[in-house]
Amino acid sequence: MAAVADMVRDVLPLAEIVYVSDERSSAYAWPQSCDVIRMTNEALASAGLFHERENVGWVCGDYAYALLLERQWDFAWLIEPDVALVGTAAELVRQADAGDADLIGTRIGVRPAEWNWPWRDRWLHLRPTQDDVQGLFFPLTRLSRSLASAVLQTRQEMTEPLKMDESARVPNDEVVVATVAYYGGYQTLDLKQLSPELFDMWNWVVRYPREGLDRSALAGAFVHPSLDDAGYEKFVRAEAHAAITGARPASERLVPSMRPLQQGYRARAAAWWSEELLRMTQ
Repeated sequence: MAAVADMVRDVLPLAEIVYVSDERSSAYAWPQSCDVIRMTNEALASAGLFHERENVGWVCGDYAYALLLERQWDFAWLIEPDVALVGTAAELVRQADAGDADLIGTRIGVRPAEWNWPWRDRWLHLRPTQDDVQGLFFPLTRLSRSLASAVLQTRQEMTEPLKMDESARVPNDEVVVATVAYYGGYQTLDLKQLSPELFDMWNWVVRYPREGLDRSALAGAFVHPSLDDAGYEKFVRAEAHAAITGARPASERLVPSMRPLQQGYRARAAAWWSEELLRMTQ
């Protein structure tokens, strides 16, 4: 979390940093210096948000915007802890922040039936007449207060049907925010369409170490998922295991994740790979 906060202070120095902490299962001891909104079951119930089943803390990232509405703001960024901005990516965020788009994000657009996107079906189960289903990628978004309020209202309207129908599944943040913005006529801005060359490392499968990137060789990049050392080591060992057992070739995830690394860090990752091979062949 500290790494993301430092990044935000560098990119948007006037921003007020608020942590929305998912504490539905247990409380977290935050430093007194941190401004924290605690996402508890009681807080979600008070906001009229469904929380009785599924991992809504992960599925419904927009709940963070809903709880943040207790504060005064016109626009708010929601940045997940595994996001990193390198070089000119920061300047693109600053430029976007100077505008008045209601929704800033990436991969904003229609999600057609032929995609077999599961969140589309969840949306249509609750909103069958709004069948021009939209989506976006949620690790880095900015919403206007007006759009966040409209999203909250939609979520509140879904709460009772979800309680009454146990077969209904909760739509995720990506489909709800994008489709509400579309049907509400809100202004959107897709960062990836502005500078697609900055998004080669922006995905949900290939993972990168936050501290291991060779930033001198990267003019700019939006990075996701960006992990700490322990998280990246776990990823490398899991991918090594998958490659050795034939479950997935190393070229699919592991090799692309190691290409942008500093030479010394790449050697560490290679050592983790070798250790996994030795462990499996003993």
